[in-house]
Formats: sequence, structure tokens, C-alpha cells
Amino acid sequence: MKEFLYKIIYIFILTLVICLSCDKVEPPYKTVIHQNGNTDTVVKIKKLLLEDFTGHTCKNCPDAHQVMRDLENIYKEQLIAIGIHVGEYAEPVPNFFPPDYRTSAGDELDGYFNISNSGLPKGMVNRKEYDGSLILGYDAWGSAIENILQDTVPEIFLTITNSYNSSTRQLSASIKTEFLENFSTLLKLAVYLTEDSIVSPQQDGSQIVQDYIHRHVLRTALNSTWGDNITSVQVNINDTIVKNYTITLDNEWVDSRCAVISFVYDDNTKEIIQAEIMELY
Repeated sequence: MKEFLYKIIYIFILTLVICLSCDKVEPPYKTVIHQNGNTDTVVKIKKLLLEDFTGHTCKNCPDAHQVMRDLENIYKEQLIAIGIHVGEYAEPVPNFFPPDYRTSAGDELDGYFNISNSGLPKGMVNRKEYDGSLILGYDAWGSAIENILQDTVPEIFLTITNSYNSSTRQLSASIKTEFLENFSTLLKLAVYLTEDSIVSPQQDGSQIVQDYIHRHVLRTALNSTWGDNITSVQVNINDTIVKNYTITLDNEWVDSRCAVISFVYDDNTKEIIQAEIMELY
């Protein structure tokens, strides 16, 4: 009887020690309640934006595209990528490279950050300097991402809700910005539309790949290149702001491959604080 009592006490103490030693799951997190009453816990994680400036006659750009895909496989949902076709390498060439993937938003970004003049492929990770440079070669993208993700706690949480009518091709996107920290700087919300897996020719070294798959191609900006102001005064933790946008998709765009990308950035530094993506379907 005494041995049995000792065993009970031992098990109790061991269980208590294990419980006290377990890692505590800290917020931020979000509980989603569905219409059927079920609940899910959504972990709020920091998400980065990789902007790949590219062009279909750029012979070295496929190497950058492969790095982008490799990084997506590594960082999964924490990394959101956009392919922005700019400069002379993105110009159409009749009979060889007929599509024109250039956009006014892409051209404006290219001009502001002076990217294509430095040669393609180039990119930015969260529009944040790494090792003294804002415009990065693809060999530095991974290190820049790793450097930013040393701090994994997000300061902002974005939720995108899309409503799409396939008959009229009208898209309504609602973007909810939830502040997880206090902010007193001017912040802006930009909303872009991308189309994935477009098949058309691409120069790859000395060869032209006819059935090349172009990933995450920027198609347009829903609220201009630089977006809308979402703060002008102090905002506090747990404050929320909702912005709504409507656009009619071009008939050439494959809606089932389109996605809305939104991101919040500091207007003074242009550094991106948080990004999010949501497909139309």
C-alpha cells in the first residue's frame, strides 16, 4: 500500500514538472468562429514581400526565378512573391516575345527605386536594406529574408476577403488591418493583383524557352502604386481599419490564377511591415 502511494505521488510530481516545463504558446493569435460553431486558432505570423524585377528577354532572370521558387519552398506562407516586369527586358518583341507584362505600377516602382538601370534580375525584400543595399541580386535574397525573420513577431495582421463574380469578372476586395502594436508614423496600404503560371516565351541563357511558366506576375494595382493612407494620427494596439476596393478583371487574365496581395508600409522609409495574399477562388 505504501509503495502504491509513493507511485501515485511520484506520478503527480512528474506530471506537474512536465506541465511547468512545457513551452507556453504566446499570442498573438486569432480565434476564428465558423457558422457551424467550430473554432480555429489562426497564428499571426510575420509575412514578407519579395519583389522580383524581371523581363522575358533577360537571359539571367530564370536563375532568379528558380531562387524565388526555392525560397518559397523554404519559407512557405511567410514569403509572398511578385514578379514585376520592367525596363527594356520586358518590352515585347514581335514573333519572339509578343506579350507585354509591363504595368504602370511596375514602371513607377522601377523609376522610383531605379532598379532596371542597375541591370536585371534584381529584387527587394520588404523594401528594406540588407548589407547596405536596398536593391539586391538574387544571391542575397535568402540572407535578407533570414535577417528580417530573426524577429518573427508581427506588428500588424492583415486579412483579405475577396468576393468575385465570374460572370461580370468584378472583384471586390476587403482588407482589414489589425494593429498589434502602437504606431505614430504615417502608414500606407497597397493592394496589388497578380496572375500566376502564365505560359509564354522566356530567354534563358542562349535559348528561348517557348513554354516558360511566369510566376506571380503583377497585373495591376487596385489602389495606385503607393496605396492609401491608413494612419495619420496615433493608432493603438488592437485598433482595426477596413478598406474596400473594386476592380473588373481584364478578359485576358485567367481569374482562377489571380490573387490579391496587400501590404502595409512606412511611408517615410518605404519599408514593408506586413504582407498578405489571398486567391480569388
